[in-house]
Amino acid sequence: MDPVTAIGLVSGILTFVCFGTKLVKGAIEIREALDGTLDENRTRQEVVEEMKRLSARLLPPDDTKLAAEEKSLCLLAKECSSLSDQLIRLLENVKPENSRSKRQSLWSSLKSKIQEKERMDLEQRLDQCRSQLEIQLLFVTR
Repeated sequence: MDPVTAIGLVSGILTFVCFGTKLVKGAIEIREALDGTLDENRTRQEVVEEMKRLSARLLPPDDTKLAAEEKSLCLLAKECSSLSDQLIRLLENVKPENSRSKRQSLWSSLKSKIQEKERMDLEQRLDQCRSQLEIQLLFVTR
């Protein structure tokens, strides 16, 4: 085997071993957690649920008598609420049905890695929405 092929093979094996190690560590953390959730996902879910509660408080029961700025604020609050719901569903989908099961904990860890890009995208969109909400709130309260 030529040196370049050997280096490529070793690189592939190391990548696989590193990925497998991360999966197993995640599965162990899930299995040892009381609620079957990774610590980072538990924190994310708490923050997202709080964001959802705050955005819900910005929605009036009747938005027909609102100024244009206030309607814009309500639209942003609805968008934040929608993004929060999507992120909460994604985080709930990753949780195992039985965290005591080794197989389900490993599967949950794998799902968490697979959905990492989608989760990061939703988090980024929610952060942008939150920033816009801050700007709108400053504008409306002036």
